[in-house]
Amino acid sequence: MERMNKDYGIINTIFVTPQSVKQIEKRINDIISNYLEKNGWELDQPIELKDFIEDELGYTFELENMPEDILGCTYFESKRVVIDKKLYENLPKRANFTIAHEIAHICLHEKYYNREKEQKKLAFMPADVPSSINRESRDPSRPNAERQADWAASFILMQEKLILNYWNDIKDNYKSYLNRPVSKTDETNFKKSIVNDLTEELQVSKEALGYRIENLGLEFFGLIPQEGGLQMKLAIG
Repeated sequence: MERMNKDYGIINTIFVTPQSVKQIEKRINDIISNYLEKNGWELDQPIELKDFIEDELGYTFELENMPEDILGCTYFESKRVVIDKKLYENLPKRANFTIAHEIAHICLHEKYYNREKEQKKLAFMPADVPSSINRESRDPSRPNAERQADWAASFILMQEKLILNYWNDIKDNYKSYLNRPVSKTDETNFKKSIVNDLTEELQVSKEALGYRIENLGLEFFGLIPQEGGLQMKLAIG
């Protein structure tokens, strides 16, 4: 059992190929696009995570009472995604990110597990040992697989096209910013307002959405840098 990492699960003891954020986003976009196309659906709302796990990935979705710092885990051998029941019932937006994080491990990392298993390196691992464990942690030194899964979870929940669709529906609310210089305080308030407006639509935490907005860049929302440094204007149209 020496390969079982007590903090993160076995997938984090396996070599995972480095990938850029853009590479991971493209991979997730392709997976979701194929899923929607196969079912004849449009990306007009977030995908149902439980249905995706069961119908697309062939895993079961389960709830269990877990130790305090464990949010969820995935079992590649028995094809199970298990989420902390208390988290799921009490913090649904945070739970959505955890579920998407486990989906990401399956989409991005199951192949590495299977490859090493075929090489007989993991043959002794029983099915009831989690392949990945998602713990409550902000440690920047987390294994590469965990950081990749966080990025992918963001793209699963907050597809660029989906955010743009919602933004087009509400951006007229921001006409007060139109074609005028925007101070640093205005910029901060602008970000907070976007987060507040979109959090309920996307069913994600404010923290997760805030990071995604930073990832997309304010230009995505029409807050355009102008000559002179911090001068900006909002282009609505």
